[in-house]
Amino acid sequence: MRKVVKATLFVLALFFIGMNANAQYASSSSYSSNVTDGGWRLGLKLGPNFAGFTGKGADGLNGRVGVHAGMFAEYVMPTNLFIQTGLELTLKGAKYSYSDRYEDVKVTANPVYLQVPIHVGCQLMLADNMNVNVHVGPYLAYGIAGKWKTSYDDDDDDDYGYDYDDDDESMKFFGSEEDGGCKAFDFGLGFGIDLDISLFRLGLGYDAGLVNIGRDGDYPMRNRNFYITLGYKF
Repeated sequence: MRKVVKATLFVLALFFIGMNANAQYASSSSYSSNVTDGGWRLGLKLGPNFAGFTGKGADGLNGRVGVHAGMFAEYVMPTNLFIQTGLELTLKGAKYSYSDRYEDVKVTANPVYLQVPIHVGCQLMLADNMNVNVHVGPYLAYGIAGKWKTSYDDDDDDDYGYDYDDDDESMKFFGSEEDGGCKAFDFGLGFGIDLDISLFRLGLGYDAGLVNIGRDGDYPMRNRNFYITLGYKF
């Protein structure tokens, strides 16, 4: 809970600092050529995730490629500050593999979240129909689907001629402690930078989870995700 409060206070501080800086900038003569009329920007976004977990509970796990898709909404103020939110479906997770004398084993986690970012940012006009947006803030997410999947590859017989024909296994990623599942709620802090050219957007960002989604407090596991976004505004 203290991490949640600190993250919220950090975002609010950035917002008020930006408001003060833009108010001072608005009084200068150079500002008139860069100011926007403000208003809403809406759009769609899609792109790859490069996700993983951090913490003691993630020891041995490697990153994996996922995907995100959804919509975004931004309210731009006349001072070029903006508030950004939206709703996206995002596939995160991790994977690891190991081998022993009998078989090769691959384990993949593929949790799917509904995620809502709440960012504040500032846009810099580079030219007509071209601007750069920098934004930071928290996100809220809730897991709606996903599994831990374990696959086995045992092409060869062992030294005694026995063929280990193991079936692939899967279990729900989100569930109760008795089921070995993870917590569905997630909260974190993210930042991003976007390049807008006319109606098109190319963005980069990173989300760092602040909540232990694992069930073991001694071995926490938190989401991390670097992403690339292709967007279209309308």
